[in-house]
Amino acid sequence: MTNHHKSLPLLCRTSGLIVLLLVSAVFPQISAAFDTGIYAESSRLASGRWVKISVDRSGLFLLPVTTLRSWGFDDLSAVRVHGYGGRRIGDVLDAASYVDDLPAVPVAVTARGVVFYAQGPGEWAETQRGRFRWVMNDYTSAAYYFVTAVDNADESPAPSLGHTGDAVRADEAATTFFDRRHHEIESVSPGEAGALLVGEDFRYTTSHSVRFDVEDIASGGEAWIESSFIADCSTSSSTLSFTCNNQPIAANTSDRIQAIGSASYTHASESVARHDFSIARTEASVLDIGINMRQSGFVRKAWLNYLALNYERELRLPASGYLEFWSDAPALALGGVLDAAGLILWDVTDPSLPLVVDNILSGGAACWSSGRRTWRSYVACKDGATLPQPRFESFVDSQNLHADESVDMVIFSPADYMRHAENIAEIHRNSADSLKVRVLDVTDVYNEFSSGAADVSGLRRYLKMLYDRGQAGVGRPLRYVLLLARMTFDNRHLTALRKSEAYPTIPAWMPRAVTASLSDNTGYCTDDFIAMLEDGAGADMGLDRLSVAVGRIPVVSADEARSIVEKIKEYAAGARRSSWKNRLMFLADDGDDAIHVRQTERMLNGLAATEGNQHLVRKVYMDAYEKSGGKYPEARSLMFRYLDEGVVWWNFVGHANTTGWTGEGQLSYTDLNNMYLRHWPFIYAATCDFLRMDASDISGAEILFKERYGGAIGVISATRPVYISDNGLLSSAIGRAIGLRGDDGRFLAPGEIYRRAKNDIRSEDGVRRSNLNRLRYVFMGDPALRLAIPDNVVRLDSIGDIEVNADNQPTLAALQQTVIRGSVLSPAGELLSDFEGVVTVDILDAEKSVTTKGNNDTPKEVFEDYGDRVFTGSARVSGGRFTLDVAMPAEISQNFRPATMSMYAYSTAVNDEAVGLCSDFYVYGFDEAAIPDTSAPVIESFVLNHESFTSGDAVNSTPMLIAAISDDTGLNVSTAGIGHQMTAQLDGKRTFSDLTYYFTPSADGTPSGVINYPMEELTDGNHTITLRVWDTSGNSASKTIDFFVDSARTPKIFDIYSDANPASTVANFYLSHDQPDRMVTVELTVYNLMGKPLWSRRQSGRSDMFLTVPVSWDLTDGAGRRVQRGIYLYRATITADGEHFDTGSRRIAVTAAP
Repeated sequence: MTNHHKSLPLLCRTSGLIVLLLVSAVFPQISAAFDTGIYAESSRLASGRWVKISVDRSGLFLLPVTTLRSWGFDDLSAVRVHGYGGRRIGDVLDAASYVDDLPAVPVAVTARGVVFYAQGPGEWAETQRGRFRWVMNDYTSAAYYFVTAVDNADESPAPSLGHTGDAVRADEAATTFFDRRHHEIESVSPGEAGALLVGEDFRYTTSHSVRFDVEDIASGGEAWIESSFIADCSTSSSTLSFTCNNQPIAANTSDRIQAIGSASYTHASESVARHDFSIARTEASVLDIGINMRQSGFVRKAWLNYLALNYERELRLPASGYLEFWSDAPALALGGVLDAAGLILWDVTDPSLPLVVDNILSGGAACWSSGRRTWRSYVACKDGATLPQPRFESFVDSQNLHADESVDMVIFSPADYMRHAENIAEIHRNSADSLKVRVLDVTDVYNEFSSGAADVSGLRRYLKMLYDRGQAGVGRPLRYVLLLARMTFDNRHLTALRKSEAYPTIPAWMPRAVTASLSDNTGYCTDDFIAMLEDGAGADMGLDRLSVAVGRIPVVSADEARSIVEKIKEYAAGARRSSWKNRLMFLADDGDDAIHVRQTERMLNGLAATEGNQHLVRKVYMDAYEKSGGKYPEARSLMFRYLDEGVVWWNFVGHANTTGWTGEGQLSYTDLNNMYLRHWPFIYAATCDFLRMDASDISGAEILFKERYGGAIGVISATRPVYISDNGLLSSAIGRAIGLRGDDGRFLAPGEIYRRAKNDIRSEDGVRRSNLNRLRYVFMGDPALRLAIPDNVVRLDSIGDIEVNADNQPTLAALQQTVIRGSVLSPAGELLSDFEGVVTVDILDAEKSVTTKGNNDTPKEVFEDYGDRVFTGSARVSGGRFTLDVAMPAEISQNFRPATMSMYAYSTAVNDEAVGLCSDFYVYGFDEAAIPDTSAPVIESFVLNHESFTSGDAVNSTPMLIAAISDDTGLNVSTAGIGHQMTAQLDGKRTFSDLTYYFTPSADGTPSGVINYPMEELTDGNHTITLRVWDTSGNSASKTIDFFVDSARTPKIFDIYSDANPASTVANFYLSHDQPDRMVTVELTVYNLMGKPLWSRRQSGRSDMFLTVPVSWDLTDGAGRRVQRGIYLYRATITADGEHFDTGSRRIAVTAAP
């Protein structure tokens, strides 16, 4: 398949200038809100005694006297029933049809108890003229109501039953109706692509029979059936045939099941067969509908979805005394009624407002006229008839979400994860944003806003109330929404697999059409639905705006929730301060007429237009590298090096499946499970299926996100296959939004980037049009969590004595020694005179044009990229200003095009940082006045793994080369020259020439620094390694050490300690060891003085050079109880490469809680 049109899905195979764009000017806020008077100020559930009940079908239900009394309701006249049952809530936010809170429903008080009409979990839908089938609610298998009692029945009367019907004679009224029966077993998902579940399997048992109970078949016996059959007939069509009580039903063309062949991403197709036939008027009380499948060719899948039966029936009360019926006749005569006393005859066309049908008795029938030839629904019940009873669900504690004013952020969580949801809320309450956050148990929201059903529209209705109140000034404008639970294709938990999974879920919106569950090309799931809060939203979801930023954290256990919260907290704290926070990486796939490269370049053009080139963009375009053995080894190596160095944003445009990127394996399933990154990027992946988090199997994006000590901090990607051209529109919008700043001058949170991009998708002509492809993309992560990109700006002020700006661009020459000066500014451009810290500066050679290789018969593309790094250095920042001595190397590209300076600064006094990029200068020429330098650099120390190493020591099989080096003028970090790079030669044979990328300059501004180079897997035995370094004048120094590799060597622990001793709130434990930059597992146990274990934690993570990731103890025991003040013991076990080492015991004091 090639890419030409939007109808083809993306293949799923294996400068000193400060630019501050005010977001409100670029994206004007459009608000549309209901009158807030539509919302109750207080919920019905705010006070009183409440019982939640459920029903599994529509009809009259009885709350018996004994049951009501057992619930504490003794006065039947005071009993009230509230709710609106289980019909799926409509998608369009329309004030006229909006139902708020829990309206009371009319009831009838009888001697036996309270009778009410309930709407079951679904509704009847007309599929042919006058013919109906039952449509299930795909969010719930039950309909819920709430029972209470008022204090004073006279002062709080129940809703009265209205009346309808006019007198009519029996001979003027219809005496038959078409009864309705429905058969549907829901137990199997055809492809985990949508809400559709199917029943009987016809692959091997090709005949099945469905039995319907029937009564009072009318003379003439007119009947109709409709069957929905789901099948995958790959090579040729098959045929269905039907019988009724073993008598054949005449075939027609609808019986044919078409073959689907090898249609991409299609799981099966639906065939709907409809038949009119006659049945004999007999005393038989059942109809057996036989279904036979005559298979042709290979049938991969075959299930019955549903079978509907409509048959003409005499309109009369049966012996049971209960009847539901439907008719579009203007006048009806209900037979079998000899006495109207105690008869309930209601029009329940509107189930929330039943109407008493006024009638007259004529010829043993209750007769009436509705005066309308429209479909009406009725229920009749004579006194004493047996009625079903609702199921008790639970007592309901008082709650009042309707009293909420709007807040900045709402977090929805199941009860199991509420503690962790509160911890996320605390992170944001205590952040620089000082958000006001509301944490809600989803069950409470469902109870007030979707009549107790776990319908996603209930969450949306609550958000709509807050949004409208926020727009009206009641509270803060709502900005963020977080869902703390996984989604699922099976919201009702009916499939065997979902039943076996114990974790709670929060539903996502899915299209209702059957085809959406049968093809990945038409189906999807999205959280955007609950963020569409303007009036009328839902009518065109491809065009509706997102009013708030919505994200999901798809945890499946409390442990996962705890781990994710810890990861978010660590990221939000701004740890690991270095220049990675100024870097973005953009990866583009090959093939498809180079469209992935072009779309990525358009993204970057949009970023440059809004952000002003303030961040260093690393490009990895696969087609720019040689292809070898069907792979791109150099592109893959470069991608992982950039990830290891750290990038804030990791962008990918190209092909993928659920667990990997590109057909060449640029990112494999193995990679996903071993992505132990020290710096966690946010990922935008414009590709297929990578975030399919409603399926049974975990997606690749989830693997990355859930890795506590690596992976990603958040992901935007697709839940289904997506379209290449539409991807480009979203990617361009993302590019325009990444660099935007809010009115406060701060960069947007990624959730807000997502929201604004979704709202800014434009066609090629710049016009917003409906685009359903955007709904396939979802946001995984905390939408309010700010990216690690600092908001402050580092500006290059001068090079030497020359001021730097767009109109005055100086030149740095080879071997030149000069001074650069700069400033640290606020987002508004004001000098931060209290900024005291360190700045790191990287100078990149002149930009260059790169031409792709044209692999896979792809047109070659030319793109611009930075030159190689020619200098790196650090200096002190004082009063917001810095000065740095620069010594340029001899080898530069001599290309007279703009060069680039990337700058990162951090404060040593407070948690504050700044970044900047400047391209208003050149690197070109040769400094003829350069002073000759004959002094070689100095290798001050050269060890493996730890400073305690001496030549000849044993190390593990993947040691780290650690060297401290210096020079009197400048160290050569350039990779431009041949033979003058930093190198390490192993055993006199293999040379590693990429050490410069692992060099960190000293913070004091001197020409010195440290190399921390991770070696690849080495064989056991004796080895030598020679380090050679150069200065900028071409002088070199070298040093050789011997070592012995022992792959079974255990880690060596030098110390274990706590950062708080005594501890009052929390203690973080660290282990000092000789396994730098390694994945290590630490198990720490706390004991009382009697040696009894009280608390233990096992965690894995990438060590920060010689210290493990801290193990945090919250001073509680294994049951979560805080330990008493006193002295305790702790010890740890460290594991690396399968080898273990135990520490000795240490003491820690615990003081009283503050």
